[in-house]
Amino acid sequence: MIIKKRSALSISAVWIFFVFLSSWAAATDANSAPSIFFFRMRDGSALSGTLQEQNIEVKSAHGTLTVPVTDIMSYREGELRLMDGSVVKGEIVDSSLSVISKYGRLTLVPKDITWFLTGRTPEKVADR
Repeated sequence: MIIKKRSALSISAVWIFFVFLSSWAAATDANSAPSIFFFRMRDGSALSGTLQEQNIEVKSAHGTLTVPVTDIMSYREGELRLMDGSVVKGEIVDSSLSVISKYGRLTLVPKDITWFLTGRTPEKVADR
């Protein structure tokens, strides 16, 4: 029986590939990192950053819902669209939303937000 020695180069290449795949999988996992949201404000400002809240409360005609931020796809003038296809019509109850942007922490008043959406798509969270 002949045993071939593996070169250090081939072992390193396999290790680098494994590390790359692991970091890629973590980056695409919806629960591993906060999602970036894009905001358009009533004054015309456009902002982006990660929401610091875990949940957002929405008051609808049917009651008040607590929606995990990871389930939100978009919000536009009283209509919250969720990753599972649900649509909730109502207003955000929270008095403010904390967002960390590339330039620092922001405090946004929901009534001043025209719309916001996430950079994730339903396909990226379908495996949750």
